[in-house]
Amino acid sequence: MSFSTTELEPATPLRFVVFGDGGSGLPAQKRIAEQLARYHQQHPFHLVLLLGDNIYPNGDALKYGESRFTALYQPLLEQQVIFKPVLGNHDISGPLGVGYPAFWMSNRRENMRFFNMPDTYYDFIFGPFHFFMLDTNRFRQTQRKWLNTAFAKSDDSAIKIVCGHHPVMSSGFHGSTPRLKRHLKPMLEKHGAAFYLSAHEHDYERFEPVNEVTYIVSGGGGADLREFRKKAEPASLIRASRHHFMAFEYFENCLSAQVIDDTGNVLDQFSINLPLAVAQPHPHLQIH
Repeated sequence: MSFSTTELEPATPLRFVVFGDGGSGLPAQKRIAEQLARYHQQHPFHLVLLLGDNIYPNGDALKYGESRFTALYQPLLEQQVIFKPVLGNHDISGPLGVGYPAFWMSNRRENMRFFNMPDTYYDFIFGPFHFFMLDTNRFRQTQRKWLNTAFAKSDDSAIKIVCGHHPVMSSGFHGSTPRLKRHLKPMLEKHGAAFYLSAHEHDYERFEPVNEVTYIVSGGGGADLREFRKKAEPASLIRASRHHFMAFEYFENCLSAQVIDDTGNVLDQFSINLPLAVAQPHPHLQIH
């Protein structure tokens, strides 16, 4: 397994950005890519988490990878920004509705090589953060067992952030995902995850912490937007049907975030103070 190491000054903020549903090839994706490059110039970041539906319509990196990923994010790739994706439903579906795993498995090797994915689900360390990247298309017993084991092996001082395409809770077009509420939500709470980040809904929604886990939907990376349901989920705190990305910054025990739309406006911002136990220095970053 390969990894890259970046030298940082001890006083340098650690930044990463997050968005999903970006690989549409539509003008909105280009606007978000331009905002990302502009933000990177002013606030350099080292990592991008892609929350699925990374290349529409079917995850075919050989056909669409250049035009709907590489060309748009080239300014970041040239600066050696690392992209870490999860798989969305469009990433593993066939052009005529052929579902998982037929089309995906026939192109699995090429598509995973394109995104440098070690597997369809995996975890990695980034400074004080431990990221768990799930395949919520098929969140079955084998993956649940792996996640329990990975959680148990994680350093108690790590800030645990779990990423998947489908939301546990959502007030959007698709709504909440019952199977994830049933199988994933208890695991997040049991093992002390700080965030569950998802997409699938083409909007932004942040929930008040539920049993100390903050659930966020960030699916505004470039696909056509959708409206919310009339009745929001009980813990829903803020909602916006806008194209956007999330920018996280960790510095001196504080993790803050801004949600920036495709015009550069801030839609939401929040911060949490972390216990001293997790406030580890990060002069070296290792991304596996």
